Amino acid sequence: GNRSQAGDKNCVGNRSWAGGRNRAENRNQGEGAALLDFLKDVSAEWNPQRFELRSGQAYYVPEALPSGGGLPFLRNGLYLGEARGSRFEPSQSLAMALEPGQYAATLDFAQDDDRVYRYLRGETVQVDDLPTKRPSGWQLVCVCGYPLGWGKLVNGTLKNKYHSGWRMQI
Repeated sequence: GNRSQAGDKNCVGNRSWAGGRNRAENRNQGEGAALLDFLKDVSAEWNPQRFELRSGQAYYVPEALPSGGGLPFLRNGLYLGEARGSRFEPSQSLAMALEPGQYAATLDFAQDDDRVYRYLRGETVQVDDLPTKRPSGWQLVCVCGYPLGWGKLVNGTLKNKYHSGWRMQI
């Protein structure tokens, strides 16, 4: 059957996240709550029954997965990020899947802004001159409306969360 069904203990929409009794279920409850709290800022249409959390890794799975099989696969959907207890760290995949305006807190750089290159090299950048919808927390970093990745804003400084394997080596 479909792994995103309500019977799967790893589904965010599953009741086991709403009141687990053992340590693993309590951890899943906190991780699921962290994911759902983060997704409040995403304006894309999400079906809660399609979320899957495995070992802290959150995925948005396709509507119908093939049944039977035993086929191994690395990812069975869009990798959303990692739930770490009561926090959620969004993935580069999620940033790239979002369209302009689908995340509540966005920093949009001009194409010729030198901070774009510093961001792409993995550096921390000052952004206190840019308008933000909130003073701290996760920001979707964009250039001319196109998403590049994530950063965490703290006191006008953007802590770089750009995927380390994608960073420019200049």
